[in-house]
Amino acid sequence: MDLYFKICRAREEISRLDVEVCHLVTYIRDEDTCLRVSEDQLKVTSPALAHQIAILRNIRGRFNSHHLKRLDDISKLSGFSGTIVPGKEEEEEEEEIAEEASRRLQDVLLITEDRSRLELLDNLEE
Repeated sequence: MDLYFKICRAREEISRLDVEVCHLVTYIRDEDTCLRVSEDQLKVTSPALAHQIAILRNIRGRFNSHHLKRLDDISKLSGFSGTIVPGKEEEEEEEEIAEEASRRLQDVLLITEDRSRLELLDNLEE
């Protein structure tokens, strides 16, 4: 009886993971798009901030390529019934992405300002 319920639970988990894989692929695509757009918008008005976003995008890109490779491997498994094709954005998702981008830009600004202040303090101490 225990084996029967474990098998039932495993099937539920497989169904859930099929959905989560698609969500992850979509998130990776949307985040990269958001960072690219933010970087392009700031290149003229704030090159230092655009540079920090480029650094973040490159770091994320290294990890994302690894994750996408693993997801591709998962999609080739015999029991995989989901998809690794990114989903489509809806208006609410676009708003969430814009808010997330705004929060990330604020974080980058704070880090950049802190680094500038530290460098200024180091120069004053010398």
